[in-house]
Amino acid sequence: MKKEDVVRQYTTPIAAPAFVQGPHRFKRREYLNITYRTDGEALAKLVPEPLEIDQPLVRFEVMKMPDTTGYGAYVECGHAAVVRMDREQGEFLLAMYLDNLPAIAAGRELSAFPKKLGSAKLFVDSDTLVGTLDYGALRVATATMGYKPRAPAVSSADRLWWLMADWRRRDELKTSHALPPAELKRQSQLDFIFVHVPSIKGSG
Repeated sequence: MKKEDVVRQYTTPIAAPAFVQGPHRFKRREYLNITYRTDGEALAKLVPEPLEIDQPLVRFEVMKMPDTTGYGAYVECGHAAVVRMDREQGEFLLAMYLDNLPAIAAGRELSAFPKKLGSAKLFVDSDTLVGTLDYGALRVATATMGYKPRAPAVSSADRLWWLMADWRRRDELKTSHALPPAELKRQSQLDFIFVHVPSIKGSG
């Protein structure tokens, strides 16, 4: 391997990368989101300054990824705290769980996502959408809702907004046309991630 090839690598060890080089695209994703209120004092111990918590709300999300470039197919779930930084509203990612090694490694190394090994599932059981998370042999979360109980109400303005968003983000949204406009807008909000880069000498 030539020197110029070595410097182009973005993961180590270079002879046995855990994931392929991007760009990585995610198509036909499916989501189940549940937002719940939790203990404010407990949440404050997990959210770093300067982020602020207006209300102790946490979003539990289960995502089915059936077609991803380089990673294959997998299901992922996680928790995100609803936070604010100055006037910017967003989310702070508390934890993410999945059972796909390339996606775990890439998420941690490239994006500082708090990804760990766990088993998430998203499936339809009769007329119910079900999302689950197992950590080892333990079932730690179960989320359910009716499967498409009614069609979302979409105004003419929202439909126009969606068509413009679809044109701008065609690769990402062309297979997600069933998402209501509010959900599409939510996907564009800020995710706050704090990265600590230690010294290579291990001194801090």
